[in-house]
Amino acid sequence: MRRAGPLVPLDDLAAADSRCLSRFSVPLLPKPRILFNKAIDDVSVQVADTKSQVDQAKADLAAAQAQVVSTQAQLTQAQADLSKAQTQIAQLNAKAAAATAGQFVYAPAPGTPVITSISPVTSSPTGGDTVTITGSGFTGVTAVSFGLTPAASFVFLNDTQITAVSPPGSGPVNVRITTPLGASTTPPLA
Repeated sequence: MRRAGPLVPLDDLAAADSRCLSRFSVPLLPKPRILFNKAIDDVSVQVADTKSQVDQAKADLAAAQAQVVSTQAQLTQAQADLSKAQTQIAQLNAKAAAATAGQFVYAPAPGTPVITSISPVTSSPTGGDTVTITGSGFTGVTAVSFGLTPAASFVFLNDTQITAVSPPGSGPVNVRITTPLGASTTPPLA
């Protein structure tokens, strides 16, 4: 049996342990502070990358919203054009229904002027009254006539409205607007 050696105080034991360890090559672990700083750097890089992705997503969203607004404007214009065409069809149908027996009404060619209303509908025999003509296809108007007589003058306001000064005349007459695409048609007076 072995005998225990003399008791060694704890302080001496710690000194002996460090002397023993110094004989061996033991890698030192990095200091906790270095590990912590590296972790912060890694998180900072991830945050920067995420911020860049968020900024790109915001830019993509803004572009998509602008495209939606543009598409809505195009849709609104298309609905207005459809409504205008439906109105013209309804007016043609009304004119066709109003035609007396034995009459036939041709639909105007696309883009030709169509008159939907005239105000006022009467003038003095000497003319000189300003008449507002409403309809569509008035762009490029070259002439306005009351029956066979040209208007004393006319002013193009927009594609749907013209004002004209009535010439001297008598009895009912058809008002006619002429553009490079053709002339407005009205059913013959009964």
